[in-house]
Amino acid sequence: MGWVHHGFGQQIIVGGGEALGSLRDLPRITGARRLLLVTTPNRLADEASIPVVRALGRNLAATFDRVEAHVPTPSIQAAISLARAENIDGVVSLGGGSAVDTAKAVAWFLEKEAGTPGTHVLDRPAVPHLAVPTTLAGAAFTGEFAMTDPRSGAKDLAGGPTAVPRGVIVNRDAVAAVDRGFLLLTGFTALAHALETSWSTQRTPEAGALAAAASGRLLAALSAAVDSDPIDAVIIEELVDGAVLAGRARQNAVVALHHELVRVAGGRSGMADGLLHALLLPHTLRFNDLAIEETAGRLAEQVVDGLDLSTIVADLASAARATGGLSDHGFDDDMLEAVVRTVASSPAVERNPMPVGEGDIRGILESAWV
Repeated sequence: MGWVHHGFGQQIIVGGGEALGSLRDLPRITGARRLLLVTTPNRLADEASIPVVRALGRNLAATFDRVEAHVPTPSIQAAISLARAENIDGVVSLGGGSAVDTAKAVAWFLEKEAGTPGTHVLDRPAVPHLAVPTTLAGAAFTGEFAMTDPRSGAKDLAGGPTAVPRGVIVNRDAVAAVDRGFLLLTGFTALAHALETSWSTQRTPEAGALAAAASGRLLAALSAAVDSDPIDAVIIEELVDGAVLAGRARQNAVVALHHELVRVAGGRSGMADGLLHALLLPHTLRFNDLAIEETAGRLAEQVVDGLDLSTIVADLASAARATGGLSDHGFDDDMLEAVVRTVASSPAVERNPMPVGEGDIRGILESAWV
């Protein structure tokens, strides 16, 4: 059988603070003249926002600084209302995955309202988005975003090819300035992207190659980072480059059980995605061991010869202080059963390399319980 690889129209710039100067070119390149900056209150108050605001200059028409974790739908609605009121024709996100996802949601819904929803990678976005991520999460490289109903805790996915940010500017200096513990946890988000893409049942050859390179680089960099306080600049470079590779790999692969568990559990519990990835990844790796044995073995040899990959990841999570289990972070029995039911009925389980049933899902969550 053949395959189709989608090449998104996206420019990625990685560097120090000087990389932010590329923001000045956004209006000329995209045609956007009235930009909405999407961020959090803490990020806006941080010094890292100053060069971003300065670079946007007179084209910065409004700022939405009420981004919340897990992107609750009322937050999206408020951002869209502001965008409408200010006649926004472009968005810039500054922050982690929630800021990027909120900006993608704004651009996507405005595009639908305009009656020009993009359905193909060759379509031009009606509302271009430029992302300035400050963590290692890979939201800036896909057109998919998550949003959570605060009443039910249901965390749904939406988006499309034109929701992929047209540009991504990664300022390593800003990444290095993030709280060390939080940054390490976002590294597990990137690692999960890379690992599950490595054995995705729906990946292109290029996605597989990128995922393998990202997995090896991230495993090595995280191993070095947990012993470095503060994290050395060279390690930051490796973490950032590995995260970019992982994000690029996800563009042409479909993830399965692990990411579905994190998505659903995050919406139900409010736990941070990075923490959930760190706590659950060793257990989903063990569950899939027979199906991924060869790939996992090769990756493990690159880091610690003689240990299996799930043990290596578990040790890294512990060293990164992702300690305890789900129950230690507010997860209860009702949440567990709700996650089991929701994940079991998801198409994601059909894409998992190993067959999955309700009992298997419950077993994975219980193994991560304490």
